[in-house]
Amino acid sequence: YYNTDINDICRGIRRAARRDEVFVLFSHDICANPNKVSMRTEWLEKILATAQECGVAVKGFRELGPVEPQRPTGPMLVSLTFDDNIRDHLLVAAPELEKRGWKGVFAIVTDWIGKKENHLSWDEVRELVRRGHEIAVHTRSHRGLGRLADKGQTELVREEIAVARDIITRETGVRPRLLCLPGSNYSAMVGTIARE
Repeated sequence: YYNTDINDICRGIRRAARRDEVFVLFSHDICANPNKVSMRTEWLEKILATAQECGVAVKGFRELGPVEPQRPTGPMLVSLTFDDNIRDHLLVAAPELEKRGWKGVFAIVTDWIGKKENHLSWDEVRELVRRGHEIAVHTRSHRGLGRLADKGQTELVREEIAVARDIITRETGVRPRLLCLPGSNYSAMVGTIARE
């Protein structure tokens, strides 16, 4: 779900709850003037309240375990994914989730760690891990992996994934098992490479 309209997002959560589906929502920063990949702070609060009112569990993918998208069982699950290692993830999103006993997925672009004032440092990423949140690979440099694969640059795709995964593992002590694609730029070849 691209979070373009708060009412659509909440309807999506309610619809998924009725169908016992897994619902994944991703966002970048949490701010006063959002664009199509960020959200207002009050939107995050409304999303979490909607999930809570539907009786769903908000979890990271590590907590979900194996999920069969075609045959979900048990209560509906929501996974909130926050991309691009923005400091608001630690300061706003994580505390809002934790108030409810929930965890999120924080997707890291390793080349961006500590590069700008609003980006997380490795100490802050480790703090998210210490608090029980999941860290995902968002590549080394945020390149469109599907476009690279379509151009035959499969070794560069492998490098973008593997280098980021290895750096995150070294820095946090936890090997990420999830890849969040920059710009949702997917191709079948990227899926094959990611599973290697």
